Amino acid sequence: LMPTHAHQNPLWVLAYDDYPMTSIFAKDRILAEAYQGNYKFIFYHDAYYRMIQWDQAGKEIISELKREAKPKVPLLNK
Repeated sequence: LMPTHAHQNPLWVLAYDDYPMTSIFAKDRILAEAYQGNYKFIFYHDAYYRMIQWDQAGKEIISELKREAKPKVPLLNK
């Protein structure tokens, strides 16, 4: 459902997802539970992060583990 931190938006589903609407509803439910439970997300495919923990609103990163290898594309901070 969320291979990278960029897929945090529930509407961002994978291009090859056969059931995108099911994924959107599932991601909404799972993310709400995860934010309230202070879950940590582990990413195997993310170019910048290996782990992220968001605040209970899902707006700010409160804990992170960045990749050690430099990404091919720089991260643009907001």
